[in-house]
Amino acid sequence: MEHAARPDLVHKAICAGQVQWKPKAAEIMRQNPDTRGFTTNWVKGILCEFVLAKGRGCIRARRETNEYWLEAEPDDPWWYKVNIELEDRPKRLFVKMRLVDPDDEDDPWVDIVGCHF
Repeated sequence: MEHAARPDLVHKAICAGQVQWKPKAAEIMRQNPDTRGFTTNWVKGILCEFVLAKGRGCIRARRETNEYWLEAEPDDPWWYKVNIELEDRPKRLFVKMRLVDPDDEDDPWVDIVGCHF
């Protein structure tokens, strides 16, 4: 059964600091020339800071179209994004996330699956 989008749970997870990186996403971020010098911990920290300051409205849910993700998570076709404004960068930092378990309302976690300018 397909789940509805749950930006409320994504917000709850981020505000609790329950954010983790998919290893491949972290590797890609470290190799990207635009994000070289940034650490995964810094991105996680700035994500939490931004969401705490801006509230749930800064989290956008999107329906997944990538076949890989749809096969891996057929009951949860949603991903979530936050575009973080940084004073010293002309472009926003784009952070793409997925809920680890969309059924866990008490202890939600998100995986960062992509990050770039």
